[in-house]
Amino acid sequence: MFLITPLVFSAAPRDGILATYQEAGTLYTIVALLLIAITFFIGGTTMTPIRRILRAQKRFIADASHELRTPLAIMKTNSEVALIDEAHLDPAEAAEALRSNLEEIDRMSKIIENLLSLSFYDNRVAEIPFMPINLSELIAHITEKAKSLAVRKSITLRLLNTDPGMIFGNPVAIEQMAINLIKNAVTYTERGGTVSVSVTLKENNAQLEFKVKDTGIGIQEKDLPHVFSAFYKAGHSRTQHEMESSGLGLTIVKKIVERHHGMIYINSKIGKGTTVSVTFPRITPGSS
Repeated sequence: MFLITPLVFSAAPRDGILATYQEAGTLYTIVALLLIAITFFIGGTTMTPIRRILRAQKRFIADASHELRTPLAIMKTNSEVALIDEAHLDPAEAAEALRSNLEEIDRMSKIIENLLSLSFYDNRVAEIPFMPINLSELIAHITEKAKSLAVRKSITLRLLNTDPGMIFGNPVAIEQMAINLIKNAVTYTERGGTVSVSVTLKENNAQLEFKVKDTGIGIQEKDLPHVFSAFYKAGHSRTQHEMESSGLGLTIVKKIVERHHGMIYINSKIGKGTTVSVTFPRITPGSS
């Protein structure tokens, strides 16, 4: 006689398995959500500088277009006014219109040249040949060349100090930087003022400082953080002078200084003048 024992399946193991599956599903969900959040965070972090660059590029293109549009509009207006009564066009008026148009063409040419320079110095891939440069000799030569600009405005341009020392850089770029700073100082200094230039050893002779100091109209404190921005227009006191400028000079200067591992500082007070200091690493003879 056989005893038939009923099979009894315990619910406890099945409930444990279900609970394990539920826990695993919850864990997978949490991991998936974490991965999604990390992906969005990394994507946002990666895209932020790209978006910033694109915004800056769009703003720069818009500013450049505006700067070029203005002289074109002036030239168009001059030509239209001169041709209103073409049959009775006065030679003196025609000559004045042509002179004005030539000034605007010069202004556009300056803007385009500076845009090309800015693009070149902003391109980190572009190779700029470097060599040892005697900074004092170069600055003394440039200052002598710039004296004709100062004479036209009855401004005294002085070379105060020329400490000996070499830097490693591109002579053409350094010359462009120095000319831009000296021209700026002369432009924003009123007749009878003074512009002083110097090259001085600094930081235990480890650096050379090129300094341009003027007694000009100065820059408002609120404008100082923006003076290196392309096409930035400062306060009303400088507006008339800025019409002579392409608005890119200081932007190019900063790019050149950065390519030479230097630093640039500006101190200025309204009515008291401006001082621009540029420091470069000094090299010893035979080093590069």
